[in-house]
Amino acid sequence: MRGESVNLCIKLEELRGQCSSLRRGLQELRATLEDRDSSLEDMRVMLEHRNDEVAAMEERVTQQELAEARSATSRAMEAESLKERQVAALLEEQIEAIWRQLNSSEATARKVQPQQYLFF
Repeated sequence: MRGESVNLCIKLEELRGQCSSLRRGLQELRATLEDRDSSLEDMRVMLEHRNDEVAAMEERVTQQELAEARSATSRAMEAESLKERQVAALLEEQIEAIWRQLNSSEATARKVQPQQYLFF
């Protein structure tokens, strides 16, 4: 029995050694997992910051495009307004020219009419 007892004690020591070794391995794995978790969290935070930066850049680009579109619209409206004023001025000049021709024709007709009656 004593031999059996010694064998059991040796086996128990071997099992304790294996258990200690497994515990150390488990602690190392936990430390590795904690490091990976920490790295993943750092990467997640970095990704959130980058996403925020991209969103801000998109907003600036959108605002710039909007400002450019507004500016282009304003220039187009000014050009259209200038064209309308030019057309109105040309129409006004044409109307005045027609009135002058009409007045001139009427004046000529008045001068001619009395003379026509003199010949008859």
